Amino acid sequence: MLNTTGWAPPPNGTLKDSETECCILARLTIGGTGYNRIHRACPALFSWGMMRRQQPASWMATSDPAFRETCPHWKRKGSMKITWYGHACFAIESSDGIRVFTDPYDPETSGFKPYRHSADLIIKSSSDDDFHDNDHLVPKRAGATVIDALELAENSGATTSHRIPVRAIDCLEHLDHRDGNPERNAMYRFVVDGISIGHMGDMGNDFSDEHLDFFADVDILLSLAGGFPVISMEVLAKVVASVRPRLVIPMHFRTLCFKPANMHFVTEFLKLFDASDVDFAARPSVELDRDELPEPTRALVLSYV
Repeated sequence: MLNTTGWAPPPNGTLKDSETECCILARLTIGGTGYNRIHRACPALFSWGMMRRQQPASWMATSDPAFRETCPHWKRKGSMKITWYGHACFAIESSDGIRVFTDPYDPETSGFKPYRHSADLIIKSSSDDDFHDNDHLVPKRAGATVIDALELAENSGATTSHRIPVRAIDCLEHLDHRDGNPERNAMYRFVVDGISIGHMGDMGNDFSDEHLDFFADVDILLSLAGGFPVISMEVLAKVVASVRPRLVIPMHFRTLCFKPANMHFVTEFLKLFDASDVDFAARPSVELDRDELPEPTRALVLSYV
């Protein structure tokens, strides 16, 4: 359990140690002391967390409750495990051990940690983006495959690898992209242990009806949440209302270690939901079973690795 007495942030008001950050978030979420102290000492940290005092949601697989405050990496037998590495990168592990990575970042340019797990399948939204196209930096198991979702969208639109069905649809970066040249990329969806997972890639504009239909019936939406240069929160609200996923997990937003620091903190995303519909895992990984996913839609905020 974190003791916040006398705690103070580094001089620049940020934290680079994600474990410390995660434990502070867990401490505040579950309802310990030090709430006002940390709010005054580091407003950015308070903003990033938007903590409310609650127990972890009952639908999330848990073990010893004491572990919830110390950010566990624990997998329940028979459950799909999802880990947020940071930015748009997740590692999703099936109950039989198949591991899928999405949109790998470059640790050097992003500020997030190097990859410590090996991949069987890597899906990336394009092959020409420094923050989404770094499959070469992810350790790979024998027989691992890489899928360029844009290339898939331009061809058959669907494929299967390691018994994981994958579909993709093309999209475009924000029309007012800062480099003046918005690139094409793709959003995609795949199925692990019967749970359909949608990833928004690097989409920067309003969703067409075709885009909305593409995500119909998705169980978990890995959602862009930082605003420009990707979709606005108004567009995201429209998408969530139309698709009605059972779970929305935010990604691609500013964190205390993210070097570009050019997006919103997760607070803007949280404004789309009632406080009672948001859960904070206070750790990078959760274990999920399809039959236990919440309904109606809830948001789940993970800490990064």
